[in-house]
Amino acid sequence: MEEFKENLMKQMDMVNDDERRWPAGMCRLPHRSGKIKDLSTFDASFFGVHHKQAHVMDPQLRLLLEATYEAIVDAGVNPSTIRGSRTGVFVGASESDGYGLLGGCRAMFSNRISFAFNFVGPSCTLDSACSSSLFALHYAIATMRAGECDSAIVG
Repeated sequence: MEEFKENLMKQMDMVNDDERRWPAGMCRLPHRSGKIKDLSTFDASFFGVHHKQAHVMDPQLRLLLEATYEAIVDAGVNPSTIRGSRTGVFVGASESDGYGLLGGCRAMFSNRISFAFNFVGPSCTLDSACSSSLFALHYAIATMRAGECDSAIVG
């Protein structure tokens, strides 16, 4: 995550012509793609995920859990002080590759975060195609204004 953050700050193009996963043009896939190095470093026990479940978990969910923790810490909040708080979790998620269709349930992304951090506010995953994260932010603000939660995690 730190390398990704640094690359963003440097405005570095992280998309390339690497064909290690799929040959160029296979099934009309784009010729360029972005890759994440070493997804095996996920600390499953830290997030209360059984190692067998972590092995088949959608990589996006692993990254989402890690990014949530980092966002809380970066906000200057000790994660242990907000456990059990009325924090809502609103995640925008859409699209999936073949693995995701067979081995992942995106509807549970927000619930996994709520479970890992013991949040007791609303928890939902929203899919509105390319506007999913923006819609998640809109819904989080509306939910806080309605008094349904005191704070929100939006992804």
